[in-house]
Amino acid sequence: MATSSSSTGARHIFLVHGVCHGGWCWYKVAARLGSLSPAGRSYHVGALDLAAAGVDGHRLHEVPTFRDYTAPLLDALRSLPDGEKAVLVGHSLGGLSVALAAEEFPGKVAAAVFLCAFMPDCMSPPSHVLEELHAGRYWESQLDNETKPQDAAHGKLLPASFKFGPQFTELNIYQRCSKEDITLAKSLMRVGSAFLEDLRVQQPHSKDR
Repeated sequence: MATSSSSTGARHIFLVHGVCHGGWCWYKVAARLGSLSPAGRSYHVGALDLAAAGVDGHRLHEVPTFRDYTAPLLDALRSLPDGEKAVLVGHSLGGLSVALAAEEFPGKVAAAVFLCAFMPDCMSPPSHVLEELHAGRYWESQLDNETKPQDAAHGKLLPASFKFGPQFTELNIYQRCSKEDITLAKSLMRVGSAFLEDLRVQQPHSKDR
Protein backbone atom coordinates (compact mmCIF):
# COMPACT_ATOMS: atom_id res chain seq x y z
CA MET A 1 0.00 0.00 0.00
CA ALA A 2 1.49 3.33 -1.01
CA THR A 3 0.58 6.67 0.52
CA SER A 4 2.06 10.15 0.50
CA SER A 5 2.07 12.89 3.08
CA SER A 6 0.14 15.16 0.71
CA SER A 7 -2.70 12.64 0.24
CA THR A 8 -3.00 11.50 3.86
CA GLY A 9 -1.90 14.57 5.80
CA ALA A 10 0.65 12.36 7.57
CA ARG A 11 4.21 13.28 8.41
CA HIS A 12 4.70 10.42 10.85
CA ILE A 13 5.17 6.72 10.20
CA PHE A 14 5.04 4.29 13.11
CA LEU A 15 6.46 0.83 12.42
CA VAL A 16 5.06 -1.88 14.71
CA HIS A 17 6.94 -5.14 15.17
CA GLY A 18 5.65 -8.68 15.68
CA VAL A 19 5.87 -11.04 18.63
CA CYS A 20 9.28 -11.57 20.26
CA HIS A 21 10.75 -8.74 18.18
CA GLY A 22 11.40 -5.06 18.78
CA GLY A 23 11.82 -1.87 16.84
CA TRP A 24 15.29 -3.12 15.85
CA CYS A 25 13.80 -5.41 13.18
CA TRP A 26 12.77 -2.37 11.11
CA TYR A 27 16.24 -0.82 10.96
CA LYS A 28 16.65 -1.09 7.16
CA VAL A 29 13.09 0.04 6.41
CA ALA A 30 13.26 2.91 8.89
CA ALA A 31 16.51 4.17 7.38
CA ARG A 32 15.05 4.23 3.87
CA LEU A 33 11.76 5.81 4.87
CA GLY A 34 13.59 8.47 6.85
CA SER A 35 15.49 9.52 3.74
CA LEU A 36 12.32 10.25 1.75
CA SER A 37 11.26 13.88 1.46
CA PRO A 38 7.70 14.15 0.10
CA ALA A 39 6.73 17.70 -0.82
CA GLY A 40 10.04 18.92 0.55
CA ARG A 41 9.39 17.51 4.04
CA SER A 42 10.88 14.46 5.67
CA TYR A 43 8.91 11.73 7.40
CA HIS A 44 9.26 11.27 11.13
CA VAL A 45 9.78 7.51 11.34
CA GLY A 46 9.31 5.72 14.65
CA ALA A 47 10.24 2.05 14.98
CA LEU A 48 8.58 1.54 18.33
CA ASP A 49 9.33 -0.99 21.05
CA LEU A 50 6.06 -2.26 22.46
CA ALA A 51 5.93 -3.09 26.16
CA ALA A 52 8.28 -5.88 27.26
CA ALA A 53 9.80 -5.95 23.78
CA GLY A 54 13.02 -4.68 22.25
CA VAL A 55 14.80 -2.45 24.76
CA ASP A 56 11.62 -1.60 26.67
CA GLY A 57 12.31 -1.97 30.39
CA HIS A 58 9.20 -3.98 31.26
CA ARG A 59 9.15 -7.74 31.72
CA LEU A 60 6.34 -9.84 30.34
CA HIS A 61 4.88 -10.51 33.79
CA GLU A 62 4.39 -6.74 34.13
CA VAL A 63 2.29 -6.62 30.94
CA PRO A 64 -0.85 -8.68 31.63
CA THR A 65 -3.07 -7.43 28.78
CA PHE A 66 -2.78 -6.71 25.08
CA ARG A 67 -3.61 -3.06 25.72
CA ASP A 68 -0.70 -2.86 28.18
CA TYR A 69 1.53 -4.39 25.51
CA THR A 70 0.35 -1.88 22.89
CA ALA A 71 0.59 1.11 25.25
CA PRO A 72 3.77 2.61 23.65
CA LEU A 73 1.98 2.89 20.29
CA LEU A 74 -1.14 4.35 21.90
CA ASP A 75 1.00 6.84 23.82
CA ALA A 76 2.83 7.85 20.63
CA LEU A 77 -0.47 8.62 18.89
CA ARG A 78 -1.83 10.41 21.94
CA SER A 79 1.22 12.68 21.99
CA LEU A 80 0.88 13.84 18.37
CA PRO A 81 0.07 17.54 18.10
CA ASP A 82 -3.47 18.44 17.08
CA GLY A 83 -3.98 18.11 13.35
CA GLU A 84 -1.09 15.72 12.79
CA LYS A 85 -1.63 12.12 11.72
CA ALA A 86 0.45 8.97 11.37
CA VAL A 87 0.62 6.05 9.00
CA LEU A 88 0.72 2.84 11.04
CA VAL A 89 2.51 -0.20 9.64
CA GLY A 90 2.12 -3.48 11.52
CA HIS A 91 3.85 -6.79 10.85
CA SER A 92 2.58 -10.14 12.16
CA LEU A 93 1.10 -9.62 15.66
CA GLY A 94 1.74 -5.91 15.16
CA GLY A 95 -1.35 -5.86 12.96
CA LEU A 96 -3.54 -6.33 16.03
CA SER A 97 -1.78 -3.42 17.74
CA VAL A 98 -2.39 -1.25 14.66
CA ALA A 99 -6.08 -2.23 14.69
CA LEU A 100 -6.39 -1.33 18.37
CA ALA A 101 -4.68 2.01 17.76
CA ALA A 102 -7.01 2.82 14.86
CA GLU A 103 -9.98 1.97 17.08
CA GLU A 104 -8.75 4.23 19.87
CA PHE A 105 -7.45 7.17 17.81
CA PRO A 106 -9.22 7.21 14.42
CA GLY A 107 -8.63 10.93 14.02
CA LYS A 108 -4.88 10.50 14.29
CA VAL A 109 -4.46 7.54 11.93
CA ALA A 110 -4.04 8.50 8.28
CA ALA A 111 -3.68 4.89 7.10
CA ALA A 112 -3.33 1.44 8.61
CA VAL A 113 -1.01 -0.91 6.75
CA PHE A 114 -1.05 -4.64 7.51
CA LEU A 115 2.22 -6.10 6.24
CA CYS A 116 2.05 -9.92 6.43
CA ALA A 117 0.06 -9.20 9.56
CA PHE A 118 -2.96 -10.34 11.53
CA MET A 119 -5.96 -8.20 10.57
CA PRO A 120 -9.08 -8.66 12.70
CA ASP A 121 -12.59 -8.44 11.33
CA CYS A 122 -15.51 -6.50 12.81
CA MET A 123 -17.60 -9.52 13.78
CA SER A 124 -15.30 -11.59 15.99
CA PRO A 125 -13.05 -10.97 18.99
CA PRO A 126 -9.50 -9.98 17.95
CA SER A 127 -8.34 -13.46 18.98
CA HIS A 128 -10.18 -15.02 16.03
CA VAL A 129 -7.43 -14.48 13.46
CA LEU A 130 -4.85 -16.00 15.82
CA GLU A 131 -7.03 -19.03 16.45
CA GLU A 132 -7.55 -19.49 12.72
CA LEU A 133 -3.79 -19.67 12.23
CA HIS A 134 -3.34 -22.15 15.05
CA ALA A 135 -6.09 -24.31 13.52
CA GLY A 136 -4.18 -24.49 10.24
CA ARG A 137 -0.94 -26.22 9.31
CA TYR A 138 1.48 -23.39 10.00
CA TRP A 139 2.17 -24.56 13.53
CA GLU A 140 2.48 -28.28 12.76
CA SER A 141 6.24 -28.16 13.23
CA GLN A 142 7.24 -25.99 16.15
CA LEU A 143 10.85 -27.20 16.04
CA ASP A 144 12.63 -25.50 18.95
CA ASN A 145 10.06 -22.81 19.77
CA GLU A 146 9.44 -22.36 23.49
CA THR A 147 5.97 -22.03 24.98
CA LYS A 148 4.75 -21.70 28.55
CA PRO A 149 1.06 -21.89 29.52
CA GLN A 150 -0.86 -19.13 31.24
CA ASP A 151 0.10 -18.84 34.90
CA ALA A 152 -0.88 -16.89 38.00
CA ALA A 153 1.43 -14.76 40.11
CA HIS A 154 0.85 -12.09 42.74
CA GLY A 155 -2.91 -12.59 42.50
CA LYS A 156 -3.25 -11.94 38.77
CA LEU A 157 -3.35 -14.18 35.72
CA LEU A 158 -0.34 -13.76 33.44
CA PRO A 159 -0.41 -14.28 29.66
CA ALA A 160 0.95 -17.47 28.13
CA SER A 161 4.49 -16.83 26.91
CA PHE A 162 6.20 -17.72 23.68
CA LYS A 163 9.63 -17.42 22.06
CA PHE A 164 10.89 -18.39 18.63
CA GLY A 165 13.73 -20.91 18.80
CA PRO A 166 17.00 -20.36 16.88
CA GLN A 167 16.27 -23.18 14.43
CA PHE A 168 12.70 -22.04 13.73
CA THR A 169 13.93 -18.47 13.35
CA GLU A 170 16.50 -19.42 10.75
CA LEU A 171 14.31 -21.83 8.77
CA ASN A 172 10.86 -20.22 8.93
CA ILE A 173 11.22 -16.50 9.68
CA TYR A 174 14.58 -15.26 8.37
CA GLN A 175 15.09 -17.92 5.70
CA ARG A 176 15.62 -15.29 2.98
CA CYS A 177 17.81 -13.00 5.06
CA SER A 178 21.53 -12.58 5.40
CA LYS A 179 23.53 -14.47 8.01
CA GLU A 180 24.17 -11.14 9.71
CA ASP A 181 20.44 -10.44 10.07
CA ILE A 182 19.81 -13.97 11.34
CA THR A 183 22.51 -13.53 13.97
CA LEU A 184 21.05 -10.16 14.96
CA ALA A 185 17.55 -11.60 15.33
CA LYS A 186 18.68 -14.56 17.40
CA SER A 187 20.54 -12.30 19.78
CA LEU A 188 17.80 -9.69 20.25
CA MET A 189 14.57 -11.69 20.41
CA ARG A 190 12.76 -11.71 23.75
CA VAL A 191 10.09 -13.85 25.30
CA GLY A 192 6.71 -12.53 24.19
CA SER A 193 3.04 -13.41 24.10
CA ALA A 194 0.11 -13.43 21.69
CA PHE A 195 -2.16 -12.44 24.63
CA LEU A 196 -4.71 -14.91 23.33
CA GLU A 197 -6.53 -15.22 26.63
CA ASP A 198 -7.05 -11.46 26.89
CA LEU A 199 -7.99 -10.99 23.23
CA ARG A 200 -10.69 -13.65 23.51
CA VAL A 201 -12.71 -11.49 25.90
CA GLN A 202 -12.38 -8.24 23.92
CA GLN A 203 -15.20 -6.84 21.80
CA PRO A 204 -14.88 -6.87 17.99
CA HIS A 205 -13.52 -3.72 16.41
CA SER A 206 -16.05 -1.28 14.96
CA LYS A 207 -16.52 -0.93 11.19
CA ASP A 208 -16.19 2.85 11.15
CA ARG A 209 -12.83 2.76 12.91
